[in-house]
Amino acid sequence: MGKSIAWMLRRDGKAIQVPVHAYGDEEDPEYILMNAEWLYNNTRDEKTKQDIVNLIALYAVNNDCVDVSTFEEYLEEDGDYLVINLSFIESISDKLEETMEYYIDNAPNGNIDENTLNKIVMDDLNQEFCRVRAGGVYDSDGSLGDLYFRTSSSGFNWFDVIWDFVYKLYKQNKVSTVTIVRDKESTGEDKVYYNRMPVEEFITLSGHPYIESVDRRN
Repeated sequence: MGKSIAWMLRRDGKAIQVPVHAYGDEEDPEYILMNAEWLYNNTRDEKTKQDIVNLIALYAVNNDCVDVSTFEEYLEEDGDYLVINLSFIESISDKLEETMEYYIDNAPNGNIDENTLNKIVMDDLNQEFCRVRAGGVYDSDGSLGDLYFRTSSSGFNWFDVIWDFVYKLYKQNKVSTVTIVRDKESTGEDKVYYNRMPVEEFITLSGHPYIESVDRRN
């Protein structure tokens, strides 16, 4: 397969190659904000898009921005380091302006909790996407024929989606083993479903094994 390869595998089976996997941090909304444009452009869920707009609006208002223009000025103050690309802000400016106005009117003291929406957007990401890498769980330091899948969602069985992805690469002679685990970084769970199972064995699995935890969403 060449050099290090990572994908975000969507529930509908679309595999999107990425330089690094998208993550959030429950303690710091800026982590998910740095991935907001990617998620907005790749989600199939309109609710996820609105959740992203809501979080960006909260972030803007909590940083004393009164409209999109002042928010863009705020972002530009950081120079080369932009939490959110200005071109993305422009593309959602109408929705963002409306949402900012709502939060300003309904929380005049700016006392808005970003953490709740941060966790919602993180959950949106984890529910819709599975992280995949060739060559290692977190780094491509092994054979690129070894595929690693990290699930973070709840109440959804990824088996069929993963099986289809593996089979396509198997037909191209690009995969030798399959490992499927819970994504410890995003869930805190240390669980292994399949550990370096030979691909010939994996593709013969039947009965649609359930590779997901129980629904733990609040």
